[in-house]
Amino acid sequence: MSQRQKLLEKARRGAELNGEDFRTLARGWGIEIIPPRGGGSHFRLYSEQLHRIQIVKLPGDGVVKRVYVKMLVEIIEEIEAGRTDPEGENRDEREDGDR
Repeated sequence: MSQRQKLLEKARRGAELNGEDFRTLARGWGIEIIPPRGGGSHFRLYSEQLHRIQIVKLPGDGVVKRVYVKMLVEIIEEIEAGRTDPEGENRDEREDGDR
């Protein structure tokens, strides 16, 4: 199991993640983390696959609250539902090619 999958399973169990693990998980699924303009702690998560932005509060250091981890998991699950990986290969296209 890859580090990306291990972090996702940990997040799905409802665990809090430290800031680095949260960023690693997001980036592993192609989710861009956009810092706040003018300082602050409210970052934007942008998924190009979903054309969606989600606002989350990320601490400078320490743990990310479960509610924000859950938001990230929901975005990842939406990506998984329509894609097999963050590179954008559609699941249907891959299955058709294997037959």
